[in-house]
Amino acid sequence: MSRYALDRIDVEMLDLLRADGRTPFTAVAQAVGLSPDAVRARYARLVGDGVVRVIGLVHPKSLGYNRRASVWLTYHGNTDTLAKQVRDLQNIAFMTETLSRRNVLLEVVGRDDAEVADFVTATFRSLPEVCAVEISSMLEIVKWQTQARRGSAAAAAPTADLDETETALLRVLIHNPRANYRDLAEQLGEPYWWVRRRTQALFAEGIISVAVMVDRLSTEPTLIANVELRLHGPEAASALRAIAAMDEVALLTVNSGHIDAVCEVTCADDGHLARLGFAIRAVPGVADVRIIPYVRTLILPMPWSIDPDPAWR
Repeated sequence: MSRYALDRIDVEMLDLLRADGRTPFTAVAQAVGLSPDAVRARYARLVGDGVVRVIGLVHPKSLGYNRRASVWLTYHGNTDTLAKQVRDLQNIAFMTETLSRRNVLLEVVGRDDAEVADFVTATFRSLPEVCAVEISSMLEIVKWQTQARRGSAAAAAPTADLDETETALLRVLIHNPRANYRDLAEQLGEPYWWVRRRTQALFAEGIISVAVMVDRLSTEPTLIANVELRLHGPEAASALRAIAAMDEVALLTVNSGHIDAVCEVTCADDGHLARLGFAIRAVPGVADVRIIPYVRTLILPMPWSIDPDPAWR
């Protein structure tokens, strides 16, 4: 796969947006030495090419999402076509093509197991290209580090104080945290003054912040893989803690279904990934390991503002 080249100005722009994702394009332009129109064009190109996603970082429970699940598809078709079909569906938080018989992996969110199951059935089971579907719920979070959380403060706690209109505003902001107040007011059908005041409050209270997600598979010489774990015996819990301590492991969850836990790992090359697999297999309490490399990102992930469950600290 050819690498997507980010030049110096692209990197400087993204660094500025990471520091404050609502920085006006005029300020970004002044900092990087371009015109505002040139900055807008670069931004539109990166987002349009699917390489960058500027997104609101929230706790999923703030949106009423109490369940997250990994969904595997055995898909006989063009994965780009599938991605275009489902890209705008809010229940999909991540989608990647993998090097496996089950060749598409998604993260799906919902209020509960029933909503997740209904969404997967309505969206995927009727597609003729989908030959098999597997769902595994995330039961506990052992480790959760994303691009958006590097060097950040503790995750924002979910809030149960948002009313229906405020939650609708938050749902719009997570997909377009740079939206201006007039567009938000028009989209929600609410007064400009209310949208402006409440949007500012949501950011000031830390209920939402802005995250810049970059497709590392297409822009960096790196390997990312999903690792499925089967555990056994009284050492299972200590095995999870040992795996969570590995630098290559970004995410680690305890799951339902035919596997006990899933982690996402990042490695420099094939040899690094192979050695990591052997290191995980050597951990007491690990019965089996399956490594499934990501081929390419189809929908960049929602980073979520989540702290690991206290039981694993």
